[in-house]
Amino acid sequence: MQMRPADKAEMQKHFEQMCSDRYARTVGEMAFLEVRLALSDKQRPLFDRWKSVKLASAKARLSECAAHRPPDKPPSIVDLMKLEESNIRARLDDLEAEMPALEALFNSLGDEQKQAFEGGDPMAPMGPERGSRPPMPPGDDCMADPGAMGRGEPPPPPQ
Repeated sequence: MQMRPADKAEMQKHFEQMCSDRYARTVGEMAFLEVRLALSDKQRPLFDRWKSVKLASAKARLSECAAHRPPDKPPSIVDLMKLEESNIRARLDDLEAEMPALEALFNSLGDEQKQAFEGGDPMAPMGPERGSRPPMPPGDDCMADPGAMGRGEPPPPPQ
């Protein structure tokens, strides 16, 4: 089944907006966290280093995401698995790049700052309120794992 050009253009526009929104959310979450932590002059360069790595990764994902084009036909299961593999590899690369800066920052924080960093507020960018999964750094969401969508209980039948 082929998509009509108008449908593809609309889907592409929606996809680009979604990608841009994800990047904007990451930037906003980083700003929120920076204020929430009330960093000392000694901690600020460590936060700035981590933020720089985090936002560079988010910007790279934005570029990759926005470059994605809707397929002419529905993707096969193999295509979907290849996409998921590519997303997982990109996320792993991001984690490996981010970990040294994040560790240095986290180790510099006091106990109250660590608690603020890890959550305790449902609106916090990180924390146990995100459910049973481990805390996710700013910018992570279900789109980082497209296979996560659709897991769980099926919706109830229509009445």
